[in-house]
Amino acid sequence: MQVYADNAATTRMSDKAVAAMTPYFQQFYGNPSSLHTVGQQAAEALADARRRVADCLGCSFKEITFTSGGSEADNQAIVSAARIGERKGKKHIISTAFEHHAVLHTLKKLEKEGFEVTLLDVGPTGTITPQQVAEAIREDTCLVTIMYANNEIGSILPIPEIGKVCHEKGVLFHTDAVQAAGHLHINVKEQNIDMLSLSGHKFHGPKGVGVLYARQGIPLTNIIEGGAQERGKRAGTENIPGIMGLAAALEESCGHIDEDTARLTAQYPQLAGHAAGVVDVPRYIHEDGQTTANKSVVVDWYYKRPDENGKLRLHYCKLCNGVVLYASQNDPALAARGLYDHGKYPFVFDPLFVEEDSPAGFGYIDVMKDCQNAIDRMNHAMDENVLLASRQRYVLSDTAGVNEEELADLSRDIVHVVGRLNEDSFRPLQTAGLQGNSLSYRNSRIEELKEISGNRDLTQGGTTGGVTAASAIAALQEAGSKLSRDMLKSAYRAFAKQCYLIIELMRQFYDEQRVFRITGQRGESEFVPFSAQGLRAKPMPAVGGVELGSREPVFDIVVSAAKKSTFSRLSQNETAKECYKLGFFDPANADAALAALEMMDFEGVEKVRARVRQNGTLAQQLVQLQGQMARLSAALAQQPGGTQAAQDTAGLTAQLPVAAAARAMNWNGKEVK
Repeated sequence: MQVYADNAATTRMSDKAVAAMTPYFQQFYGNPSSLHTVGQQAAEALADARRRVADCLGCSFKEITFTSGGSEADNQAIVSAARIGERKGKKHIISTAFEHHAVLHTLKKLEKEGFEVTLLDVGPTGTITPQQVAEAIREDTCLVTIMYANNEIGSILPIPEIGKVCHEKGVLFHTDAVQAAGHLHINVKEQNIDMLSLSGHKFHGPKGVGVLYARQGIPLTNIIEGGAQERGKRAGTENIPGIMGLAAALEESCGHIDEDTARLTAQYPQLAGHAAGVVDVPRYIHEDGQTTANKSVVVDWYYKRPDENGKLRLHYCKLCNGVVLYASQNDPALAARGLYDHGKYPFVFDPLFVEEDSPAGFGYIDVMKDCQNAIDRMNHAMDENVLLASRQRYVLSDTAGVNEEELADLSRDIVHVVGRLNEDSFRPLQTAGLQGNSLSYRNSRIEELKEISGNRDLTQGGTTGGVTAASAIAALQEAGSKLSRDMLKSAYRAFAKQCYLIIELMRQFYDEQRVFRITGQRGESEFVPFSAQGLRAKPMPAVGGVELGSREPVFDIVVSAAKKSTFSRLSQNETAKECYKLGFFDPANADAALAALEMMDFEGVEKVRARVRQNGTLAQQLVQLQGQMARLSAALAQQPGGTQAAQDTAGLTAQLPVAAAARAMNWNGKEVK
């Protein structure tokens, strides 16, 4: 029996790759550059493969160029970065001593053209450190090119960290990922990679086909002259069968990197034999670059069912691909009791606008999404138009004889031409500007978005009519942001529901005493020990032989904002001063003040009413005390020698209103008890 153990050199093609290639040899054999039906069939397949490869790498399909293999991709990436640096006066390149010959030989060639190359030494673990790269980067460094995984010893290099160093230094970063693609997780955006090379035959795809990823905005230099294939970045008719095989093999290999379903099966043996795909996985994925091959959807299901006495109990079930992994009703400890004693679902919906027959409804973002998408599209169109208008473009005939590379190189003073130029073979291409109605449409959608979101001048405290009083501004804000108020009130209600759920969970599960830090209104901290004993039901004593059952505490939770608008606070201060001027806090005016306050509504009105009632009570007590003192003074005056005592008592009686008023107005800064 033959055993093949040289997969680092090449791999056997997978059955999926072969099946993907077969139709494009004889059935869909067209040239994707042709405009007829057969050619367009090939063009559609090419576009589909490009998107699938981009998804595996976490990038846009526009950033993918198909090549003849990893060596060509390495060459084009390095030469392109070198030409970019050369135009900026930067001719220093950093690499390692154990790169593939496709990289090392290209660097040797560039050295002959005047470039300086630094090859970093590899450590005893077969890798290099980001610090080595950072120390080697100079002002004239234009490129760092380091392989992802070594083809000889298999060491994996810290690519994301190296890429981060390069981006911080403003240097392009290329990695030869020929040995890593299909075997390691690669996301070029997350891993700070500007350019990446891979080859199909390293992950069970066909030979003779590769990929170059180049971040959008990096101009590639053609190393093969010819037609305008691959959007002018790589000449030569595309190898459609090979590209289809590469895309299929890469998808399959990336799907096997993390055997999610296999791990689930190991944890839940009952899942064995149930393949992924019962639930449509991709529709639950909302991020570009996420592969769903060999993934499984695990569903957490909460439901209610009656117990033996007819009371609804909340239960929980974990499902995967039609198989029950766990169910609380099958758990002896929870079958009769349910998952939670409170019997409620462990989540709270906070819909701003309730939708019929749905607990979720739709919210603030949904309301504004249509306007925002329209604005984004117009902004993108404006950006594209400005970029096109700022760049000189030309219509160039194949017979013009113009050196296209020199024409595109803005640093060149001379562009060589073979033969004569005329308007038929060479002329500037004018970019039409955006029409005025496009700008008007964008501005109208912006105003619509402001109106929908309540994001107007009044809601931000700004005014255009000269209003400066804090109370007036606060009133305008109150009138101008009803949507914001509704949203906040809805959020407060939802948060109160969450607090109730938390209390119920504490009631059920807080068996051990805990210490909580309570922050007061003035920021002071108080540490309070707490256990669930005070929350749980306590049996009531029997009365007349009748069992009264048990009682447990319930709560009324009110949620309010911790911080107020500056204008709201100023307005409230103005209200307090106005109440003081009107004599609301004079104990003698308590009844009239309370009558007025009953018709008023402002924040904190209940506290004011309580203080006025307290002052009124003091006033009544003062009148009673004055009457008692007057009677005592009269009785003393009738006694022999009691004239002086009566006069002293009368003087004390006269001082009582002053002392009572001082306490009522809280002049000493202490609460009246």
